[in-house]
Amino acid sequence: MRDALLMVVVAIIAVMAVFAPRYGLLGYLWYAIFRPDIFAFSSGRPYSMILAVVTAASSIRAMPHALELMRNPFVWIFLGYQAWTGLSVLMAQNVKLCFPGYNFFLTTSAIVLLIPLLIRTQEHFRILMQVLAASIGFLGGKMGLYGILAGGAVFVQGYGGYLNDNNLLALAIVMGVPLLWYALLQTSYLPLKAFFGFMLLTSLAAIAMCHSRGGILSLACVMVLMAWHSKRRVAAFVFIGLLALPGAWLVKDTLIARMSTLSNVEEDESAMGRLAFWKAALKVSRDYPLFGVGFGSDNYRVISGSYIEGNFSATGLVVHNTYFQMLADSGYPTLILYCIFLFSCIIWLKRHGNSVKESNPEEYMWAEALRISLIGFAIGSFFLSRVTYDFPYILLMAAVAMYQIKSQAAGAPAVQLPVPAGALVPPDPLPGVPIGPQVPDPPGDEPAWKRAGAGRKLRSRQRV
Repeated sequence: MRDALLMVVVAIIAVMAVFAPRYGLLGYLWYAIFRPDIFAFSSGRPYSMILAVVTAASSIRAMPHALELMRNPFVWIFLGYQAWTGLSVLMAQNVKLCFPGYNFFLTTSAIVLLIPLLIRTQEHFRILMQVLAASIGFLGGKMGLYGILAGGAVFVQGYGGYLNDNNLLALAIVMGVPLLWYALLQTSYLPLKAFFGFMLLTSLAAIAMCHSRGGILSLACVMVLMAWHSKRRVAAFVFIGLLALPGAWLVKDTLIARMSTLSNVEEDESAMGRLAFWKAALKVSRDYPLFGVGFGSDNYRVISGSYIEGNFSATGLVVHNTYFQMLADSGYPTLILYCIFLFSCIIWLKRHGNSVKESNPEEYMWAEALRISLIGFAIGSFFLSRVTYDFPYILLMAAVAMYQIKSQAAGAPAVQLPVPAGALVPPDPLPGVPIGPQVPDPPGDEPAWKRAGAGRKLRSRQRV
């Protein structure tokens, strides 16, 4: 039943995408974030690829606008990052091990580039942000509601797909918390406000029940930033704390026990293992500084045993750090380009939000939502390998779309009023030269400004 329903939904989105590629893009993003195929027990079916192909084919009509993206500096940074990643595949120790992860990464990269291409107005952007918030809200809400109805739960396996681990699931939901928070503040439609509020409540519960230490640390930073940048900071701190309390209270004993392990890192095997993996990645980067050992982490798994010290050499695990993983897999240039892309977007969102805080509060809130989400990812990804995860790239390209909309608005030509035929208008107005239709003097001694109907503005200009 679930599979049949999902098939119908995908078919409807695909048909809509044929006529309006923006709807296909929104449908693809919803599918990529929420992963309804896992919920419908239909993993492995090519629904995502169908949506991607139809949306890409339908977006050909928007290709004339692609030249505008070439003036966007963030697009060039992203393309440079993609180019060097591709070189790391060609220069890999074993090229075959880079696939199929690189195929997925290329598909994701191509689709997210459609975001600044198809999202061209403030209304488009508002709908995009609400879709992203609802998509991750469905995921967090499903997990959190289950845990609340069960009287408390501990998630150790995650959701599935690229979120098949409790730490990965927690980080994804943490990134969605600012989107839900600002969507809740933005909307005035009561049912929609209740929906975002409920999704936020259950998502906070899901994060607590994941028992992810990195996820909890990232969430704490995100909550502080959301409250600190609110108009009423104390009220925001209290409200957010009350929303997070129910889920944390249901699992308080196990959650406190889990977080208490941070007080003695030397005795925690998981923490010490991460430190060993990070040191190994740095050693690998010294031997393969330009292109790494090959994109996708599988090449690193093969050779990591000879670089890891201690009792972790036989684990065959990833680095558990996005930055060090990228460094070992694809080299220093890729890591530098990635960090420039991520942190320059965060900095620009802060500056742009401050510039429109008074004139456009809605745009300011969406800029804050993206900025805080990316900060949450930047912190949480220090404990996880999230090189190919699509959600961060979606948020980054949403920031690029905001930059593109702002640039188009700033570069839009001024509206020109129609000029009557035969009027004499200076082609290049100079100071002191009248601007507008010039009324010729009639025969005789009476000046034009005394003629009936010449208008007060014209008379005053002639007197000057």
